[in-house]
Amino acid sequence: MAENNSDLTSNKLGKNPLPAGKRSSFPLLENENERLDALYSYHILDTTEEKDFDDLTALASVICQTPIALVSLVDKDRQWFKSHKGLSVRETARDFSFCAHAIISPNRAMIITDATKDKRFSENPLVTGETNIVFYAGIPLVSSDGFPLGSLCVIDHQTRALSDDQVNSLTILAKQVIDKLELRRKLIELDKANEKLKIFFTQLEADHQKLNESELKLRSLILQAPVAIAILKGPEHLVESANEKILKIWGKDKRVVNKPFYKILPAPEGDLFLKILRDVYTSGISYYGYEAKTRIKTHGEFKDGYFNFVYQPLKDDAGVTHSIIIIATEITEQVVARKEVSENNALLFATNHELSTSNQMLINTNHELGETQLKLKQAMETGKMGSWSINPLTFEVTMSDFIKELFGFPLTGKITMEEILLTIDPEYRQMLIEVLRNAILHHLPSDTEYSIIQRITNERKWVKATGKIFYDSYGVANEYSGMFMDITERKLDELRKNDFIGMVSHELKTPLTSLYGYIQILNSRAEKAGNEFFVGALNKSALQVKKMTTMINGFLNISRLNSGKIALQKQSFKLDDLISITLEDIKLIQHSHTVTFIPSPPLSIFADLDKIGNVISNLISNAIKYSPVGSSITIQYQVLDNLVQLSVQDEGMGIKREDIVHLFERYYRVENENTHLISGFGIGLYLCAEIIKIHDGKIWAESEIGKGSVFHFSLPL
Repeated sequence: MAENNSDLTSNKLGKNPLPAGKRSSFPLLENENERLDALYSYHILDTTEEKDFDDLTALASVICQTPIALVSLVDKDRQWFKSHKGLSVRETARDFSFCAHAIISPNRAMIITDATKDKRFSENPLVTGETNIVFYAGIPLVSSDGFPLGSLCVIDHQTRALSDDQVNSLTILAKQVIDKLELRRKLIELDKANEKLKIFFTQLEADHQKLNESELKLRSLILQAPVAIAILKGPEHLVESANEKILKIWGKDKRVVNKPFYKILPAPEGDLFLKILRDVYTSGISYYGYEAKTRIKTHGEFKDGYFNFVYQPLKDDAGVTHSIIIIATEITEQVVARKEVSENNALLFATNHELSTSNQMLINTNHELGETQLKLKQAMETGKMGSWSINPLTFEVTMSDFIKELFGFPLTGKITMEEILLTIDPEYRQMLIEVLRNAILHHLPSDTEYSIIQRITNERKWVKATGKIFYDSYGVANEYSGMFMDITERKLDELRKNDFIGMVSHELKTPLTSLYGYIQILNSRAEKAGNEFFVGALNKSALQVKKMTTMINGFLNISRLNSGKIALQKQSFKLDDLISITLEDIKLIQHSHTVTFIPSPPLSIFADLDKIGNVISNLISNAIKYSPVGSSITIQYQVLDNLVQLSVQDEGMGIKREDIVHLFERYYRVENENTHLISGFGIGLYLCAEIIKIHDGKIWAESEIGKGSVFHFSLPL
């Protein structure tokens, strides 16, 4: 239970502590019944305390500097506290609940700086009595389907006000409460679905058991049947199975399995039966043979024998023949006894009916499995992919032939982890060892790209490997496996493109520098001559040259990043001075927006001054570029723990959630009807992210369509 920092006790707050006749009325929503149904769907009321919720109220209390923080859920006649930091009771009557008022306006916070002066609460016993509630701030907890369930609130015994940051933080924590409630409801729904799934799998297991029994029965029937039986698969008539009786007729042993039928019987007898088989396979019509004469080998000698037989086509659901079952009965001794032969034939057909039904299911299943495996293999070969696995206990490695050929390993024999690591470029070897350690010890998934040296050709190859840990039915990790892909062509194209960009950008800098110099000379002469038109035109030309120079420098920095040649020149400098100087430079060339730096206490940081300046300049320029003319842009920073966090906020068009996750990728640009006329190559934010990354910092964005965006980055102090 959370520590009790309040004077509130169970004696002071009970279920209905108000005296009779003084109980205040509470407001009700029009959809109160639906709201209560939504609340009950979480099955949260009267549950035990949970650390996750207690951590959130503790954090709210610290952020807002209040002794009390509550997760309050408004029931029909009460408010019940899932978490109660600084309060010993678990519920109070709804009659005098502040939260019952907060949920009336679920889209905004309810903040009461002095409850003694608020006509709704000035006579409330919680305000006038020993409880002494003076300050209240509550963020409504709104479910995913729009129903207010209660609030995350903070309470104090004295008047106070919350800063915007505190309100924003409280709002974020309220969202975390809702996320945990939604997760709880989803888990409840998942439990119900799991019960249904369990019933389904029980039935499926029973059906599977029946199928296994059917397969065993079929195999037993074939092997022990009193007649000769064989199954020939496909147009090549490969022997899929054959019992001892038919092998004896053929004069062969089990080595004929998987061999074509034409290799079993000698010509011309084999040719005759092969023609019948082809006709049955093509037409789909069974062939029945009566008293067929053939030579059979008995005790090393050939003699004439007589058989009744049937070639029965086995078809799939579409009616296409995929196999033929042969059932033969030797009637050599019964040729002269037709009655006995007739009885045997009756038994033969009865057996055939049962066999064809069971065998059809078996063959269809095997056929579908074979097709699935073939498609998977073809897809992996087309995509230059392979599969691998590692035993977490023995480190035994298994890999597909594609991977073995890529590394230059022989296709047969075992391959050790040491042999694999020796083929990996030393630059990436330690990284791969760490990835393997994290997967085995911490069960973390992996997604890596690195280069290898082919063992036979000594050729450098680039590969991408993904993997994850799999568990057995007892939850024990028994396999670390995944996919492997040859990305050499893509990687080489990327390297060639970066080299080309670096070369072209470097070559363009010299003429641009000269052009900028000429423009400055001409501008000076135009000013002396008093030609305002030329002065204006040359100023605009100089601005465009500076934009081009900035863009080229961006490409050069990307090239240096990719080649590992970019280096930091760290020094101590004042962040507020850097922001002010950057704003002065920007204001010289643009007058369309109001750019404001909210003063903050002077702060010295240790970083690369020029590169951090480039990041700040780029974020401000982007805000100007994507905001309407006349709108405001705000820059501010604050110290959080051992970090400084700088933010650039605009009033622009906003960014969709699906675009935010890609903003800092190289060459990524948001494409919509508002951006197609805005120039850019999608390298600015990527370069900012890389600069912040090599400073061991973090960069991110928050946005809402139509309301603008906020770009943040943080650096260690």
